[in-house]
Amino acid sequence: MTVLLNDRTVENITVLDDETIQFYLPVGIEPGIYDVWVTNSKSQEAVLGSGLKLGKLMYLPIIAR
Repeated sequence: MTVLLNDRTVENITVLDDETIQFYLPVGIEPGIYDVWVTNSKSQEAVLGSGLKLGKLMYLPIIAR
């Protein structure tokens, strides 16, 4: 099995059951929104768009005149 966060490869993947995997985030990964790509041993691929969000989102106030 292969897991990518956008284009970064994830290591230490554990399959917990048919629908659940567990992995550790790569060292030094930056805050942001990541697509999670999973490819199984049969080369079947799936993506969870914006499936991982790291960090705190901040909204700046809108200043109008």
